[in-house]
Amino acid sequence: MLNLGADDFALAACQASVYTPDGELAVARLFRDLLPSWSSHFDTEPQVVPHPTSRHPRVLLRSGTGMWRCEIAADRTDFYWIRPEPRAPAPAVEDFFTIAGGMLAQYAAHARSRVGRMAAVVSRVATHAAPARFLVQHYARPQLAAGLEGTESFELNTGKRYALGGRFLVNALMRCRTPSDNGPGTPGAVLLDQDLNTLADRAPAEQFDADDLATFFPLAARDHAFALATMFPTSPE
Repeated sequence: MLNLGADDFALAACQASVYTPDGELAVARLFRDLLPSWSSHFDTEPQVVPHPTSRHPRVLLRSGTGMWRCEIAADRTDFYWIRPEPRAPAPAVEDFFTIAGGMLAQYAAHARSRVGRMAAVVSRVATHAAPARFLVQHYARPQLAAGLEGTESFELNTGKRYALGGRFLVNALMRCRTPSDNGPGTPGAVLLDQDLNTLADRAPAEQFDADDLATFFPLAARDHAFALATMFPTSPE
């Protein structure tokens, strides 16, 4: 059966987030002073929409291709790259997080918001004719794999905590699964989501500065790549 290595996983999406628990969102000032410098990434008309739980609105930004997106609220900002179709070009993961970290630091300085938490998320996909069978054999001992013969769906979730780069205490989460909506004629796939986030219980006291953001996100990109290569080593030719 076809084995999958790290190089077989294509980038589906990246997300860089900062949480600003004490933040305020001044929409007019944001439009006037910051968004013009972001026009190379977000070249469509910004949208202002209600926030589901706050009196402050949200600002939605996107590129004409739909690949680059940003959601800005008083309490958090999320910066995305999303692949619209399989053949669309993708940035290098470290390049995405370097760009996103710089823009998020720029926003936090503009808004004078304390950053209490950061998160870096990567989603990848690899096609496979028998994804559930592959994952069972990849993760289970032969004795267990025999008992799982005929498995049609598979999901593995892992979580651990460590100091990223010896500096940022993070939760490291991984979810590896088969899609739940594969219909007849739909190619099989293995989906892999990786999430590194600083701790929620420390957010009320943390204050990450621009240097922290510039360090954390590229570190997270390299850690994601290392974890991918460890979980799915590429077989020698």
